[in-house]
Amino acid sequence: MDHLPRLTNVDYPSLPFLGDDPYDGLPFPSYPQRCGWNPDRLQNGDFSQHAAGETAEFLQSWLYLGTVNEILGIVESIQTYQYVRLVEPESLYISTGTLNGHIKEWAAFLNDVDQDRRSQEIHKAQSCLTTVYRVCQAISGYANPPCSADFSLSVQILGCTIDQALKWFWDIPLTRDWGLKDIATFSMLQSGWCLRDVSLARASLSDMSMLVVSRMQRSLLEQQDHFDCSERLCLVNQVDEKAYHTRHTTTLCRCQHIVLDQNRVRQILQAGEIPVVSLRVVEDGIGPRQVEAEVKGFSSYRWFFSISHVWSDGLGNPYQNSLPHCQMLALYDLLANAHVDAQFDTFNRSLDMAFDRGKQAMGPDQVDEMALKVWDGIRGFLKKTAAGGRRVVDGVRKIRKKPISIWIDTLCVPLDREVRKAAIAGLKKVYSGSLLTVVLDSELQLLSKEMPPEELLMHMCFSGWMRRAWTYQEAVLSNRKLRVRLSDGLVDLSDLLGFGTLDPRTLITSPQVGVDWNLHQNKLTQLLKWYMA
Repeated sequence: MDHLPRLTNVDYPSLPFLGDDPYDGLPFPSYPQRCGWNPDRLQNGDFSQHAAGETAEFLQSWLYLGTVNEILGIVESIQTYQYVRLVEPESLYISTGTLNGHIKEWAAFLNDVDQDRRSQEIHKAQSCLTTVYRVCQAISGYANPPCSADFSLSVQILGCTIDQALKWFWDIPLTRDWGLKDIATFSMLQSGWCLRDVSLARASLSDMSMLVVSRMQRSLLEQQDHFDCSERLCLVNQVDEKAYHTRHTTTLCRCQHIVLDQNRVRQILQAGEIPVVSLRVVEDGIGPRQVEAEVKGFSSYRWFFSISHVWSDGLGNPYQNSLPHCQMLALYDLLANAHVDAQFDTFNRSLDMAFDRGKQAMGPDQVDEMALKVWDGIRGFLKKTAAGGRRVVDGVRKIRKKPISIWIDTLCVPLDREVRKAAIAGLKKVYSGSLLTVVLDSELQLLSKEMPPEELLMHMCFSGWMRRAWTYQEAVLSNRKLRVRLSDGLVDLSDLLGFGTLDPRTLITSPQVGVDWNLHQNKLTQLLKWYMA
């Protein structure tokens, strides 16, 4: 299963290679007769023709290696050793590390031949997959299966992968249900997933993607009880205001709340402006750092961050517009340099993109090495100049105690019903006018920027933040200014979504082509992309 997307701290089952004889490379349909088997009895669920060990060895050679050779071996014959890896001395295992590459070569070849030849090869692939599917169905209904569950799963994954490729490259309808969603559903429920999330996954993910997602490590599941949740509603993130407790950054902290001037908030809202909270930190070198907070009206010369958070994580307050000092300090530390980082990162990335576009415009056969060298020197000079400017900016901000302004509903939406309506009516201006919208979600904050982008996106799709009623509006209005807080900093959501911008159907040589095209097609990923469009 080496062709599946790699997940953090997750290993897929390893499948031992059975037998010593390689697949003979001849046509797939007649392989059983060549080996002394009756294929009709096999498809009808009769596996008693030979001993169990011999049966397992034959099925692996026929259903796995034979399928790969029959469908993908039209460019050049595929050798058995290409799908076998040595794990330790004298221990061989099936490996699909080369599968995506063979699929790319196969697709490129079929796109270059005439329509009749392409139709002939697609029909052959369909016929092969139908036979494999029928045998898999027979194995699943057999009282004493001749092969392991991991082997059956690996064949199902192989068949589904090729079926998805047929759908992706030539829009061939998916007519075979390989059972991967049922396997994934069982695994997710056993791991404590919410029934609502499982239902969403079944409706929105491809079979392969749901199987991959079912193996994701979700740390907070061990702390949550989804027993009473339904397919439509997760009760874990529902907020009972009467029993709500605003959390501190640590369970032992007992610091005081910082309460804002609500009269000033009302005045700003009644004037049709956006109230923001200006934060700065005071240090005397002796005691702990202290946060100073002041309500101000947003103006064109005062940038601010908007905070999008999950109330059940404890950053709300249904009783008064206040937050603990420790939480205010945590927000300040998170965002003190974020706007400067964002601006200088954007500048540096713009230089890199201009360089790459210029190189691509030259074409592979017309690269002007001298021009590239000059431009690379200019790019390096501009980056060094920007770094110097950054040091000057940091110096000035340090003198001014690095003030930042934030908007968070807990502080900026009054509890008074009439004024609250005015604040909610102004949310469009808040999220469209903020410098960045920062997403705070307790589950996402356990993840790392080092994770593959596909895995981060799938975590995001099933996070508490995505279940919120306001997420749609906040994400759309923020456009490409969304940043998600992870354990090691902020990540740009538009950067994560950028992994699927290439079209594997036209860019056959793209490294993006592989089983992860299923993630590109999924409704959830497309929804996130639409949010950011």
